[in-house]
Amino acid sequence: MLISLIVNAEITDCYGVNVLAAQLKRLRDVRVQLFYIFYNFNQFYPEQTVEDLVHFCKGSDLVGLSLLSSGYQNSIQINDALKRAYDGPIVWGGKHPTIDPEDCIQHADMVALSEGEDTFYELAQRMQSGQPYKNIQGLWVRDNSDIIKNPLRPLETNLDRYLFPDYSLENKFIFDKDTHRVRPAINSDLDHLRRWYPTMITRGCPNFCTFCTNSVDKRLRQMRTRSIDNVIAEVKEFLYQHPDTQRVFFRDDCISAMPMEFITEFSERWKKEVNLPCSCSGVIATSQHFREKIEILTNGGFMNFKMGIQSGCERVRKKVFARVGETNEVIMAAANALNTHCQGKINYYMITDNPWESENELIDSIRFTSRLPRPFSLSLFSLNFYPGTALYNRAIKHQIIKNKAEALIDSIMDFQNTYLNKVFILLKHFEFPPVLVHFMTRKTVYAGEKYRKIFDAIFRLLCRTDVPTRSIQRPELRKDGFSPANMIRWLAWTAAHRGFKVYHRKFVTPRAVQESTSKGRDFDLPRQQAWRKR
Repeated sequence: MLISLIVNAEITDCYGVNVLAAQLKRLRDVRVQLFYIFYNFNQFYPEQTVEDLVHFCKGSDLVGLSLLSSGYQNSIQINDALKRAYDGPIVWGGKHPTIDPEDCIQHADMVALSEGEDTFYELAQRMQSGQPYKNIQGLWVRDNSDIIKNPLRPLETNLDRYLFPDYSLENKFIFDKDTHRVRPAINSDLDHLRRWYPTMITRGCPNFCTFCTNSVDKRLRQMRTRSIDNVIAEVKEFLYQHPDTQRVFFRDDCISAMPMEFITEFSERWKKEVNLPCSCSGVIATSQHFREKIEILTNGGFMNFKMGIQSGCERVRKKVFARVGETNEVIMAAANALNTHCQGKINYYMITDNPWESENELIDSIRFTSRLPRPFSLSLFSLNFYPGTALYNRAIKHQIIKNKAEALIDSIMDFQNTYLNKVFILLKHFEFPPVLVHFMTRKTVYAGEKYRKIFDAIFRLLCRTDVPTRSIQRPELRKDGFSPANMIRWLAWTAAHRGFKVYHRKFVTPRAVQESTSKGRDFDLPRQQAWRKR
């Protein structure tokens, strides 16, 4: 039996599919091949890419497509091409089919909802043995004009029973970005994997953010954890095969929500048994004993942390995003804890283009961001609406979404071309002091025609574009060339970057920490040695 699994992601960004592949290999006489075909969000694949995919999938008894909402359109493209080439069933799984099965089942033969390891395994097992499979829990099946909607499968609480993810090169195929062809994976395709080995400790999230696809399934508020033995054994197994691995990346969104006892034991054992630098996808500011947990994790080897703030306005966080308890004081205290203990990179997530955030509230968000203690990196996203989420339903009700297909094409990477978004983008690259940000976000200032002309000219000089975009990068003369225009841009960027950096870290950050301490928050001043290293 040949099973082909296709995912619109890099090999390092699809932990779940790699775990699924490992489970399927337990079946006798089953060959599993994986296709990692990450392409631009919401864009159709080149014709030769689809032709290669159809060629390699020829003879498959079962094809699985794993997709996010951003991969919906090109998944239809692949699905239709495969349907024309072979008669076997195609099953969709992943985030988007889970939140919008009604639409996905119109294209796929089957849809696997929620966590799909056991559902897909049972499907393959029944197909292999010739048993009927239309009544499998967690699976929707299109039966001619009827759709069989089986109930969800209970969430697995014993995560240790799953095999470690399959990162072997056997039967792996990669989308080549240079040639747009699909080719067998080679050893160098694992280079990034060895720099940052990705894994997960937990599943679920205690938050219930209205914009997040996790909120569609309320059961996911229940956090489940692998045992420490299991996590360390997985990493050791990979290190045995790839001893040159440099770091480990835990793709957990809320590792700080774990009990203190777990974090303490894990950090101690990680330091003793693995002793590799590591990072995590997210911490939650409202976690109990946040400061102490960050200190313990840092001592255990965690270098980098990410934290979702989403908005610097308390009303938006509470009333729009349903992030309970995240006052500005709580977030600032958490930021100070990270700044005090983190020895690597701190990253904050913020959202813009929110129709329920007024202009004044967006200004509050920008100003709050400028007061966060530096250094940090800023990941700015445009608000998108995902089917089934509370914000999606609200956008439908308020007629913000008038065309579902167009809403799915929207990208979190594309910003509205507004002045305030340009200021927000600049905060990503320059450590503007709050007093300057306050001036730049005064309506009486940015409403002035003369000021806007000067600002637009400076923005164009620094960013080489007139619109806010995530593609803006720090200039590099060796790559950009030594033309007079590039030299001027490099000098302007370097002077602004270094000047604001010195001011912010000498005056703004210490003041923020002192204010937090005066309000009863027990935070030490950020260590000067850590600053200098950054």
